[in-house]
Amino acid sequence: MRLAVVIGLIVALGGAVWLLRRTDSPPDPAGTTVPSVEAQKATPRVPVLKAQEILAAINASRNHERLAPLVIDARLAAVAQEKLDDMLRRRYFDHKNPEGKYIWDTLMRRCTFRITAENLARGMADADAMEKSWMSSAPHRENILNPKYRLTGIAVSQNPLTAVVLFADTCG
Repeated sequence: MRLAVVIGLIVALGGAVWLLRRTDSPPDPAGTTVPSVEAQKATPRVPVLKAQEILAAINASRNHERLAPLVIDARLAAVAQEKLDDMLRRRYFDHKNPEGKYIWDTLMRRCTFRITAENLARGMADADAMEKSWMSSAPHRENILNPKYRLTGIAVSQNPLTAVVLFADTCG
């Protein structure tokens, strides 16, 4: 009788799962085993791009040159997203689409601007790497540091890792 009570108590407390486990590994009833530090270091970091991080990196460069920070404009962001979606859907990576049209052809239907530019990037590990790459390219650097630009729209894809950044002086 005593053995039946002990077995009943073990089963009631979840011990049956532990009793059925292999004895060469310790029990982890909640599935909360944390990988070792070595295992965490060996796991490759999956790059993730975020629009706000790209904006922060761009504005850090602008701040270094004592330029006003760029502000996200929803209309520019929508056009940047449209461009990104088109590039991914039709599998091209270029400032011109397959018909030879630029992003400002689309932007003109959404708002009025005097000047605009576009930076594209893909395969960068993070926003800082993207910014460093752009800052080492004269045309991209000029876009980032142009004091006439006040607005930006940023679109990001995680797979494949791609970004479209649209700059404009105004969007009226």
